[in-house]
Amino acid sequence: MQGCDPLVLTGWLWPGWRVWTLDADRGIPEERLAVLSHVSGAAAETLRAATIEPIAVRIQGERPDAFSTWPWTLTLGARNRKRNGGIQFCPACLQADDTPYFRLPWRFAWHTGCVVHKTTLLDRCGACAAAVTPHRLSAYAAHAAVCATCLKNLQKAEPEPCPPAVLAFQQAADQVALKGFGDCYGETWNAATWFATADFLASLIRRANRSPTQGLTYLLRSNGVVVPRHIPPIPGTRIERLRVEDRQDLLAGVWRLLNLDAKQLRATLKASGITRQGWCEKEQSVPEPLARFMPELPESPERSAYPPRKRRAGGRPRHEVVLMMNRLQRKLELRTQ
Repeated sequence: MQGCDPLVLTGWLWPGWRVWTLDADRGIPEERLAVLSHVSGAAAETLRAATIEPIAVRIQGERPDAFSTWPWTLTLGARNRKRNGGIQFCPACLQADDTPYFRLPWRFAWHTGCVVHKTTLLDRCGACAAAVTPHRLSAYAAHAAVCATCLKNLQKAEPEPCPPAVLAFQQAADQVALKGFGDCYGETWNAATWFATADFLASLIRRANRSPTQGLTYLLRSNGVVVPRHIPPIPGTRIERLRVEDRQDLLAGVWRLLNLDAKQLRATLKASGITRQGWCEKEQSVPEPLARFMPELPESPERSAYPPRKRRAGGRPRHEVVLMMNRLQRKLELRTQ
């Protein structure tokens, strides 16, 4: 709209500042914000409200660290101006816009569908599978809803229907993020506690995929939770780094567990025989709504101390190979964009 490439525009606006190597949606420094406010005519408060920061502070209870992954905020996977993901879109919404634009809620990890069109959000170009990077477009692009890699129109992509349970969780999370509080197991908690509980339940389901135990498997199955087997079984691959389809399967299970009342959860915990160690991993904190069940769980039987086992000769364990492969794929995706 300004008749130049985004890189040229930001270079004129902020000389010497490489804004596209950062995640500007997470906030802009005050001195940079003042310049943008001056040339755009929009108040600094209005511009700040258009970033992720206000919601991120609410769902964490404090401002997240500038150099860490923000809870429930999709990571861009940036390498210079390249991206590995982080931006989602609904083709029908973009098509309905007079001037196509990407909605801020599409940057949150709990958003995986469009409540208007009941379709799954996309995070890749349907033609070339590249990540969405509108900042890499040239001045000749018709609008922002164009793939910067193959120049195909993102408005013409055809998404799949979105599961109702996923949309239900998304709408509930939206209300908690906006109001600052939400109900959980018969009590009302602030947004930070509610989202921490959802995150704990997501990690519980992923643990059943990575290292299932009899108690954990019973607990999930008895409550109708299907453990997704295709999600990368790497502990460090947080929900903020997962693809749309992986998050959908995970959040559908979280929604089932959140919909239980305290009596139902207590009964299935007891019937499963799950121990405190099986319920909560070492060095993992339990959110308040779930911590009250901890004293009712049995302790794992103590094991005799064995000397550390020496590594066997031969190939690496499967989980190490998967971890190395995932890292390699992320590097390759960034280099081929």
